[in-house]
Amino acid sequence: MSKKKTDAFSAETDILSNARKALNDTNSDRQTLSESYSVLCEEYEKLLEEAKFLTKVSDKLESKLNKMNEDLLNKNENLATEVESKDNQLGQTLQSNKNLRKEKSALDDKQNQLQMTLIIIIAVLLIAMVVFIWQIFKFKEESEGNFKSLKESKHIIEQMKKDAEAKPVETKPKENQ
Repeated sequence: MSKKKTDAFSAETDILSNARKALNDTNSDRQTLSESYSVLCEEYEKLLEEAKFLTKVSDKLESKLNKMNEDLLNKNENLATEVESKDNQLGQTLQSNKNLRKEKSALDDKQNQLQMTLIIIIAVLLIAMVVFIWQIFKFKEESEGNFKSLKESKHIIEQMKKDAEAKPVETKPKENQ
Protein backbone atom coordinates (compact mmCIF):
# COMPACT_ATOMS: atom_id res chain seq x y z
CA MET A 1 0.00 0.00 0.00
CA SER A 2 2.85 2.39 0.72
CA LYS A 3 4.15 1.67 -2.81
CA LYS A 4 0.87 2.97 -4.26
CA LYS A 5 1.16 6.14 -2.19
CA THR A 6 4.72 6.60 -3.37
CA ASP A 7 3.65 6.10 -6.97
CA ALA A 8 0.73 8.51 -6.56
CA PHE A 9 3.11 11.27 -5.43
CA SER A 10 6.14 10.34 -7.55
CA ALA A 11 5.95 13.53 -9.66
CA GLU A 12 5.81 15.71 -6.56
CA THR A 13 8.66 13.74 -4.98
CA ASP A 14 10.79 14.25 -8.14
CA ILE A 15 10.10 18.03 -8.14
CA LEU A 16 11.08 18.30 -4.47
CA SER A 17 14.19 16.20 -5.06
CA ASN A 18 15.27 18.43 -8.02
CA ALA A 19 14.73 21.59 -5.93
CA ARG A 20 16.90 20.22 -3.11
CA LYS A 21 19.60 19.18 -5.55
CA ALA A 22 19.67 22.66 -7.02
CA LEU A 23 19.77 24.20 -3.57
CA ASN A 24 22.53 21.87 -2.36
CA ASP A 25 24.54 22.18 -5.57
CA THR A 26 27.16 24.84 -4.91
CA ASN A 27 27.77 25.23 -8.62
CA SER A 28 24.14 26.18 -9.26
CA ASP A 29 23.72 29.69 -10.42
CA ARG A 30 20.98 32.04 -9.49
CA GLN A 31 19.08 31.29 -12.69
CA THR A 32 18.93 27.53 -11.97
CA LEU A 33 17.91 28.17 -8.38
CA SER A 34 15.26 30.61 -9.53
CA GLU A 35 13.83 28.11 -12.04
CA SER A 36 13.82 25.32 -9.44
CA TYR A 37 12.16 27.66 -6.97
CA SER A 38 9.60 28.73 -9.56
CA VAL A 39 8.73 25.09 -10.42
CA LEU A 40 8.57 24.28 -6.72
CA CYS A 41 6.20 27.24 -6.11
CA GLU A 42 3.95 26.29 -9.04
CA GLU A 43 3.75 22.68 -7.88
CA TYR A 44 3.19 23.81 -4.31
CA GLU A 45 0.36 26.04 -5.50
CA LYS A 46 -1.21 23.08 -7.36
CA LEU A 47 -0.83 20.89 -4.28
CA LEU A 48 -2.32 23.65 -2.13
CA GLU A 49 -5.34 23.95 -4.47
CA GLU A 50 -5.76 20.17 -4.45
CA ALA A 51 -5.43 20.16 -0.66
CA LYS A 52 -8.09 22.91 -0.41
CA PHE A 53 -10.34 21.02 -2.82
CA LEU A 54 -9.82 17.73 -0.94
CA THR A 55 -10.40 19.49 2.38
CA LYS A 56 -13.63 21.00 1.03
CA VAL A 57 -14.78 17.60 -0.26
CA SER A 58 -13.68 16.01 3.01
CA ASP A 59 -15.63 18.62 5.01
CA LYS A 60 -18.74 17.99 2.90
CA LEU A 61 -18.35 14.23 3.33
CA GLU A 62 -17.80 14.68 7.04
CA SER A 63 -20.91 16.85 7.23
CA LYS A 64 -22.89 14.20 5.33
CA LEU A 65 -21.50 11.48 7.57
CA ASN A 66 -22.38 13.50 10.67
CA LYS A 67 -25.92 14.03 9.38
CA MET A 68 -26.24 10.35 8.49
CA ASN A 69 -24.88 9.42 11.91
CA GLU A 70 -27.38 11.78 13.56
CA ASP A 71 -30.18 10.28 11.45
CA LEU A 72 -29.07 6.80 12.46
CA LEU A 73 -29.05 7.80 16.12
CA ASN A 74 -32.56 9.28 15.78
CA LYS A 75 -33.74 6.15 13.99
CA ASN A 76 -32.18 3.99 16.68
CA GLU A 77 -33.96 6.04 19.35
CA ASN A 78 -37.24 5.77 17.42
CA LEU A 79 -36.74 2.03 16.98
CA ALA A 80 -35.93 1.64 20.67
CA THR A 81 -39.10 3.57 21.54
CA GLU A 82 -41.12 1.52 19.07
CA VAL A 83 -39.65 -1.74 20.37
CA GLU A 84 -40.48 -0.67 23.93
CA SER A 85 -44.01 0.25 22.84
CA LYS A 86 -44.45 -3.07 21.02
CA ASP A 87 -43.02 -4.88 24.04
CA ASN A 88 -45.56 -3.12 26.27
CA GLN A 89 -48.36 -3.96 23.84
CA LEU A 90 -47.22 -7.56 23.74
CA GLY A 91 -47.14 -7.67 27.54
CA GLN A 92 -50.65 -6.21 27.67
CA THR A 93 -51.85 -8.66 25.04
CA LEU A 94 -50.34 -11.58 26.93
CA GLN A 95 -51.94 -10.37 30.17
CA SER A 96 -55.25 -9.90 28.36
CA ASN A 97 -55.00 -13.42 26.93
CA LYS A 98 -54.21 -14.77 30.39
CA ASN A 99 -57.24 -12.96 31.83
CA LEU A 100 -59.43 -14.21 28.97
CA ARG A 101 -58.25 -17.79 29.60
CA LYS A 102 -59.19 -17.39 33.28
CA GLU A 103 -62.59 -15.96 32.33
CA LYS A 104 -63.14 -18.76 29.81
CA SER A 105 -62.21 -21.33 32.41
CA ALA A 106 -64.65 -19.75 34.88
CA LEU A 107 -67.38 -19.68 32.21
CA ASP A 108 -66.65 -23.30 31.32
CA ASP A 109 -66.99 -24.21 35.00
CA LYS A 110 -70.31 -22.35 35.21
CA GLN A 111 -71.47 -24.02 31.99
CA ASN A 112 -70.57 -27.44 33.41
CA GLN A 113 -72.43 -26.63 36.64
CA LEU A 114 -75.50 -25.51 34.66
CA GLN A 115 -75.35 -28.65 32.53
CA MET A 116 -75.16 -30.83 35.64
CA THR A 117 -78.03 -28.89 37.21
CA LEU A 118 -80.13 -29.34 34.06
CA ILE A 119 -79.31 -33.05 33.96
CA ILE A 120 -80.38 -33.40 37.61
CA ILE A 121 -83.59 -31.40 37.00
CA ILE A 122 -84.40 -33.51 33.94
CA ALA A 123 -83.68 -36.71 35.90
CA VAL A 124 -85.94 -35.53 38.77
CA LEU A 125 -88.68 -34.60 36.29
CA LEU A 126 -88.40 -37.98 34.59
CA ILE A 127 -88.61 -39.76 37.94
CA ALA A 128 -91.60 -37.60 38.91
CA MET A 129 -93.30 -38.41 35.59
CA VAL A 130 -92.66 -42.14 36.04
CA VAL A 131 -94.07 -42.00 39.59
CA PHE A 132 -97.05 -39.96 38.38
CA ILE A 133 -97.76 -42.41 35.53
CA TRP A 134 -97.38 -45.31 37.95
CA GLN A 135 -99.83 -43.61 40.35
CA ILE A 136 -102.28 -43.13 37.48
CA PHE A 137 -102.13 -46.83 36.57
CA LYS A 138 -102.35 -47.82 40.23
CA PHE A 139 -105.35 -45.51 40.72
CA LYS A 140 -106.92 -46.93 37.58
CA GLU A 141 -106.48 -50.48 38.84
CA GLU A 142 -107.86 -49.52 42.26
CA SER A 143 -110.73 -47.69 40.61
CA GLU A 144 -111.49 -50.70 38.46
CA GLY A 145 -111.31 -52.88 41.59
CA ASN A 146 -113.59 -50.46 43.44
CA PHE A 147 -115.89 -50.35 40.44
CA LYS A 148 -116.04 -54.16 40.46
CA SER A 149 -116.73 -54.07 44.21
CA LEU A 150 -119.46 -51.52 43.66
CA LYS A 151 -120.94 -53.67 40.92
CA GLU A 152 -120.76 -56.70 43.15
CA SER A 153 -122.25 -54.73 46.04
CA LYS A 154 -125.02 -53.50 43.80
CA HIS A 155 -125.60 -56.99 42.56
CA ILE A 156 -125.71 -58.29 46.16
CA ILE A 157 -128.12 -55.51 47.16
CA GLU A 158 -130.36 -56.29 44.22
CA GLN A 159 -130.22 -59.94 45.08
CA MET A 160 -131.15 -59.13 48.65
CA LYS A 161 -134.06 -57.01 47.48
CA LYS A 162 -135.27 -59.83 45.32
CA ASP A 163 -134.89 -62.25 48.16
CA ALA A 164 -136.68 -59.86 50.48
CA GLU A 165 -139.59 -59.44 48.15
CA ALA A 166 -139.87 -63.11 47.63
CA LYS A 167 -139.90 -63.93 51.31
CA PRO A 168 -142.10 -62.05 53.75
CA VAL A 169 -140.39 -60.62 56.72
CA GLU A 170 -141.46 -62.14 59.97
CA THR A 171 -142.01 -59.70 62.64
CA LYS A 172 -141.78 -60.70 66.25
CA PRO A 173 -144.31 -59.42 68.63
CA LYS A 174 -143.15 -57.04 71.12
CA GLU A 175 -143.17 -58.12 74.61
CA ASN A 176 -144.80 -55.89 77.07
CA GLN A 177 -142.83 -55.16 79.88
